[in-house]
Amino acid sequence: MLSPYYRIEEFLDAVNDKGFLEIINLAKTEVSLVEWGLTGIKRIKAKRISGAPEYVTVLKGFLFFTKTCIKLMGVYNENFNLSRPVIAHLVKKKFFKPEMSDAFANEKR
Repeated sequence: MLSPYYRIEEFLDAVNDKGFLEIINLAKTEVSLVEWGLTGIKRIKAKRISGAPEYVTVLKGFLFFTKTCIKLMGVYNENFNLSRPVIAHLVKKKFFKPEMSDAFANEKR
């Protein structure tokens, strides 16, 4: 796992210099690993306390945004804005058009 403490900042820092497909694959793997860890009564309680369900929600929102360019309703602006450097890197590498950065224009900084 890229973020053993379920912090989206750690995940985004780890994937900031990767390519588009690698970021998608790493995010999918991260979601799968965390969701797999949410099985079993004892594990569920411990993971809920540490923030795993929220981490998965934010990661799924990031995945949805990178695939469709649409912000998911359940993702808070603070978490959405954290992905700005990753998206800027992907725009710079020409994986996305420059208009992709406009999604952050209406969000609070």
